[in-house]
Amino acid sequence: MIQCMVDGHEHAVPAGDMDELAMFIDALSCEVGVQGRFIATLAIDGRELYPSSEWYQPRKLEGIRRIEVTTGLSRQLASDALQQGDRCLDELQRTLLQSVELFRSGNDQKGMKLFIDLVSRLEWFVTTVRSVGDIMGVDFATTLMDGTPLSEEVEGMNRILLDIVGAQERRDWVLLGDLLEYELEPQMERCRDLLGVLQQTITT
Repeated sequence: MIQCMVDGHEHAVPAGDMDELAMFIDALSCEVGVQGRFIATLAIDGRELYPSSEWYQPRKLEGIRRIEVTTGLSRQLASDALQQGDRCLDELQRTLLQSVELFRSGNDQKGMKLFIDLVSRLEWFVTTVRSVGDIMGVDFATTLMDGTPLSEEVEGMNRILLDIVGAQERRDWVLLGDLLEYELEPQMERCRDLLGVLQQTITT
């Protein structure tokens, strides 16, 4: 029999025909999600597991004696993620302008190092925006920013990112610099506005 503790209190094991830990986590996540909370930490028989990387590895429930969970408020998680996203935009703009200068001056090697960092930050930003939407139940298709659905704003970012990666793969440094300076850089303020719209969904 598994003993399940949530925030220090004994909790009934979610009903259902489950034999895998991942199934148990999904069921419990849905259960606490209804209360506006998320699973913050998870420990099995006294050992804390790393989120995602260990939570969803194949593992049978049989043999587990105690599951300990702590939760956090989804609203707070979303707010923290948006603050990180705002800081990420500042770093993105700095990295973007530096990489453009390097490509323009013919220093492609150093420009490429910054470019790789830039793409990683962009991917993190888009993932964070989508995650906040999932946490707060935001419908990106109906939530508008200046009359445009958020889904179109995010897709616009993805299209620019694909164009940028394509230019890099073709080693077209002139086009890459142009895309960074004239397509992506102006998009940064739109991204900041997008964060503002999401923040409003948290506070209302």
